[in-house]
Amino acid sequence: MILRGTRRRRRRTLLTISGVSLAAALYMILVASAAGFLAQFRGLVGVFASQIVVQQESATSPWSSLLSSEQVAAVSRVKGVGAISRVALGKTRLPESSYFLVFGLDPGETIMSRLPPIDGRSVGGGPDEIMLGERAAARLGVEVGQRIDVRRRALSIVGVYRSGNAILDSGAVIELRTVQDLFNLRDMVHLLFLLVEDQHDRERILASAAQDLPGMEAATAESWVDIYGQMSVVEHFARFLALVALLVAAMGVANSMHVNVSEQYRELAILRALGWSRWRVARLVLIEGLLLAGVGGLAAMPIAAGILHVITDVRFEPFNSSGLVPFTLGLAPALEGWVVAVVAGMAGTITPLIRVLTIETGPVLREY
Repeated sequence: MILRGTRRRRRRTLLTISGVSLAAALYMILVASAAGFLAQFRGLVGVFASQIVVQQESATSPWSSLLSSEQVAAVSRVKGVGAISRVALGKTRLPESSYFLVFGLDPGETIMSRLPPIDGRSVGGGPDEIMLGERAAARLGVEVGQRIDVRRRALSIVGVYRSGNAILDSGAVIELRTVQDLFNLRDMVHLLFLLVEDQHDRERILASAAQDLPGMEAATAESWVDIYGQMSVVEHFARFLALVALLVAAMGVANSMHVNVSEQYRELAILRALGWSRWRVARLVLIEGLLLAGVGGLAAMPIAAGILHVITDVRFEPFNSSGLVPFTLGLAPALEGWVVAVVAGMAGTITPLIRVLTIETGPVLREY
């Protein structure tokens, strides 16, 4: 009966499924993008093989953290701390990119060894050198041996690296001192990535850092990104917008089911007169609503994947110039979007269900 009804109202069924699928696709895209944003930042410490990250106390983002050379020296004196890698960050615009990330690293420190070039060599031969990430080189259409202007300073491209992290591969590495000059940082850096001499001492070092490093805070590599409140705000805000879209989808399901119930009211009343219980009749409406939402949620998966592929394509680089939007949908956002779409479909059947549960067979049948 359910399938017969949906086939009989094909246009309305297709419109309802389309509305659900577009709303669910938007949900999946927003959730996947927020998750990808956080995953790429968390992945930085994995690339750098760091165990502890030190930043300015109460910094709300990596860029708002500033550490002086005196503070760096204080960190180096903490017992158990091994290698320290200083990182200075820069954000700039290029003619070919509206948002370009620059990482200032010291060639003699550990992090630089984690970015072996796949073409050319690493920076370290002079202050006017730059090494581009693989994605950045492809987007800018440049190669080793050419020059590139960063904040009105001509830099020679000496190498191209591949890290596997979208943020790093969409940016560039320049010598630390040069980045400090370009972005007016004086002797300051934004972050310190630490290796400990003994892994078992990590918690002790974190506790010691809290007492011995005034104006700074240390976090494990795993929890580093989570200390930025605005990072979680991005994720929550994305879900909020996505849920608004699914609320619209639920209203679409409700409208479609309301019309469907009105058209089948006599048939449903006859079923009640033949002995069907109220809940058995109501189950027909519920299953139809879940079917529309479930199919719409499934159709949303290829739609979301296709849109993500398009907006991360090189021709649409303004949407993804820093590599923060994922290329693929991912299983978790897809399943989450489908489940929420089904829940939205269930919500859309509430009003029609109430109407079906209150059917009075006698008056309805006398009308016909």
